[in-house]
Amino acid sequence: MIEFARPEDEAFVYRLICDLEEADLDRGSFGQVYEEYLTRSDIYCLVWREAGEAAAVLAMRVGPALSRAGKVAEITELVVKQTLRSKGIGHQLFLRAQMIAKEEGCARLEVDSNQKRVDAHRFYEREGMRKTHFKLVKSL
Repeated sequence: MIEFARPEDEAFVYRLICDLEEADLDRGSFGQVYEEYLTRSDIYCLVWREAGEAAAVLAMRVGPALSRAGKVAEITELVVKQTLRSKGIGHQLFLRAQMIAKEEGCARLEVDSNQKRVDAHRFYEREGMRKTHFKLVKSL
């Protein structure tokens, strides 16, 4: 079942995101960003609940893009608990994100994914996404 994330989901979401990034993120900073995710109207933070417990998370930012002359939705995180992968949970979250993006009047739905996440790339391509851009990053 898909619901909006709640404050009490923070510890679970933290662990999922750390697993995704293969690093322990600063807990205090993460908490501040998570709180912001829950209060901003341009960010959707959804969780999949399995037996009442959070089991997956999808975060999506919606906003204007000059290059599209309109709104764009960007999935910033999509992670399913390791033991529940390949059960359609990611697909359901993706469909909900797509529906929200359409309701928001977005011109397109985007995602960036680390080059090494080949399984994630296959997932997104199965969902109808195409590799069209490169993302370049510089840590500050």
